Formats: sequence, C-alpha cells, structure tokens
Amino acid sequence: MSSRLLPPPSLRRSSRGLLLGVFRGIAERQGWSVLLTRILGVIGLLFLACVLGAGGLAKWLVAGFFYLLAALLMPPPRRLS
Repeated sequence: MSSRLLPPPSLRRSSRGLLLGVFRGIAERQGWSVLLTRILGVIGLLFLACVLGAGGLAKWLVAGFFYLLAALLMPPPRRLS
C-alpha cells in the first residue's frame, strides 16, 4: 500500500478573509495561524514602506498599496458550484 502525498492547495485569496482575503489565503496555504500571519504581514508591509523611505501617513499608504497589489496578483477564491 503506497501512501501518496497530496499537493498543497494553490495560493489563492480566501473568500472568508477580512479584507480581500490575502493574509488568510497565505495562512491557509501554508497551514499557519491566520492571526500570526496577519500580524507578521502588516509588520512586513510597514517595514517595506519604511525601507522605501515612507514616513508618517505615507507609510500606511505605501503598505496599503502593496497589499492591494498582492490582492490583484493573487487569483480569486474558487467558486463552489
């Protein structure tokens, strides 16, 4: 009897996410905690904004831009028929 490993599900946005489902989709794909993924994701986006030289309110706008970019690049959730 051979045991075959199923491939992990593809990276997609989650239909149950709070805002476009980006972080929840990543967490579900990797099997991580959704809360921890969201916290680390926001920290990562803010760090990226700081590296790019944004400060104050601009930091949040740059982080939001990259979040929306990730949402546009990730495929939408699959529809159950």
